[in-house]
Amino acid sequence: MFGDGHPVVTFHQLRNWAECHHWEGFKVANFEKYDFSKDSCLYFSWGKQKASTLSLSYLVVIDMFNALNALSEDG
Repeated sequence: MFGDGHPVVTFHQLRNWAECHHWEGFKVANFEKYDFSKDSCLYFSWGKQKASTLSLSYLVVIDMFNALNALSEDG
């Protein structure tokens, strides 16, 4: 475990996160509004919400710049 209470997740576990319910001893500390005390496996679905939103926003901005670049080349 790290100092923040979150466990070290191996690459194998990360690739097979859907099998989390079968892992022995997998516990995650609560974080802000997220309560993982009943189901630690929610860490993989709730925990990625912010990162997914940020990633999507970043991709939209890149796509907008690509569109503007394409318009400026045609003119």
